[in-house]
Amino acid sequence: MNPEDCIFFQIAKANQVASKFYKRWSQQYKLTATQSLVLSFLFVKDGVTSNELGQQAVLDSATLTGIIDRLELIGYLKREQNKNDRRAITIFLTDEGRKIAQAINTHIQEVNNDFLSDFTKEEDQTFRVLLQKIAKRL
Repeated sequence: MNPEDCIFFQIAKANQVASKFYKRWSQQYKLTATQSLVLSFLFVKDGVTSNELGQQAVLDSATLTGIIDRLELIGYLKREQNKNDRRAITIFLTDEGRKIAQAINTHIQEVNNDFLSDFTKEEDQTFRVLLQKIAKRL
């Protein structure tokens, strides 16, 4: 089999292109792509535990802790003791973090539209369904 016909190679290649694209526009916010992703998740649902955030963003605990530390240091996040579980920490956006996260989410919508501009609406829907199936399988 030609390696270029391997589905894993195609997925890796697409991921490389998408990651480069995402990384490039994240830099305008002076953030890494992963930091901007975490802010984006919190913009959609603020006040989640670090465990919930890690599951949503598909990040392990050590990686997420470092990201939260850096985002808290620059004033975009704050940690609070969880009211229901003293062992858990709840993560919130600060006012400044919310402004940046809103700009990031708006930009993500624009990037998505640009990235998928060659797709018909039906192709877009099919593409998303297929990506979800692949992600569930792996």
